[in-house]
Amino acid sequence: MPIQGPRQAPGAQQRPGPQRPGSGGGGANPASSLDYATGQRFLSPDGGRAGTAASQGGLLQVGSVGPAVTTLQTQLTRLGYRPGPVDGELGPKTKAAVTRLQQAKGLPADGIVGPETRGVLEAALATAPTPAGPPQATAGNPGGGQAPAPAQRPRIKPPQVSPGASGPAVVLLQKELKERGFDPGGVDGDFGPATAAAVRAFQRAQGLDVDGVVGGSTWEALGYQLGGDSREVNLPANGQRPRPGGGGRDGPPPPVPGRDDPDLRERILAHARGELGKKEAGWNGGDAKKYQEYFGRGREPWCADFVSWVYTQAGKPMDNPYVPSIVNQLKKAGRWRTSSPRPGDMVIFDWNHDGVADHIGIVAEVLPNGRVRTIEGNTGDPAGRGPEGVYERSRTKGTIMGYGDATG
Repeated sequence: MPIQGPRQAPGAQQRPGPQRPGSGGGGANPASSLDYATGQRFLSPDGGRAGTAASQGGLLQVGSVGPAVTTLQTQLTRLGYRPGPVDGELGPKTKAAVTRLQQAKGLPADGIVGPETRGVLEAALATAPTPAGPPQATAGNPGGGQAPAPAQRPRIKPPQVSPGASGPAVVLLQKELKERGFDPGGVDGDFGPATAAAVRAFQRAQGLDVDGVVGGSTWEALGYQLGGDSREVNLPANGQRPRPGGGGRDGPPPPVPGRDDPDLRERILAHARGELGKKEAGWNGGDAKKYQEYFGRGREPWCADFVSWVYTQAGKPMDNPYVPSIVNQLKKAGRWRTSSPRPGDMVIFDWNHDGVADHIGIVAEVLPNGRVRTIEGNTGDPAGRGPEGVYERSRTKGTIMGYGDATG
């Protein structure tokens, strides 16, 4: 009996090439799904309203093209999941965006849009702010005319809001999260477990450090301009400042700013050393695929994927494949330094001294001769005998752009 491959969503085509089966979250009879070609919702046979046989159970995955993918990319962009250009082609960036959505909503993160993934996408869209459409004619404005400009977020000097906090800043945070489809569990001014989970999901979707603490970079991602007057808006009811990493946080709490975390540094180095000798095969394949695929991405330069994987395994979640973006995030978070590296820190290189970061690794040891011993992925074999892989290297200061504090 011939094996039937996965069906396509209406309006989607499939590029030639090997297909990978998957469910995009599973569930053969979803309670509700979306026809991506028409934008119409339909229910499964046991839900009441009929849809076409072609639309029920159709999958979107890498290689799919057409209007269905264009609609998916538009919706992911609206929710802040950054699928790349809206071009109707489901490539690695769109797959990564789908994977981030699935991770945020607790689904199997395979990057395939099936019935269950469509369901959570619809639910998120239902609570997201409605984008402004073309101006409509009204009695007071018969021709429609110029649409009003969207309300601007105020310029603020943002407080750092962390689990355990309460007050007006938490109310503001919860409202912003809820508008974007990240359920904080109610707008009650109490930074509890549900709000912490929503913050982590939002940070993951935005490519920020996933630490559950709302500082400058997270407020900026929520649309606020940094600066302005400082206000004490993060104090709990008892008037005491919340303890960073308080209740409701999964895993170890983040270090208090300014205090080091030697245990985290040791975990980072242990995981990095455990990968020594992993080698690339062909174009960013072989052992290297492990680091890319962990984050739902396809083959790409993988030095940042390697560092992201190591940090995540060590309990410091990180997911960013682009080194210049990592530098910007470090600077915003106050974790960027140009001197005084410590083992476990990120080390960023600028090979041609043009001010643009080119490569990233992890500091293994600061040597007395001014050099730094590193562990790097996507780097050449220092012995010159094999392909690129994960190796220890000895680097001079002249190639180093700066360092990212592992625990700040």
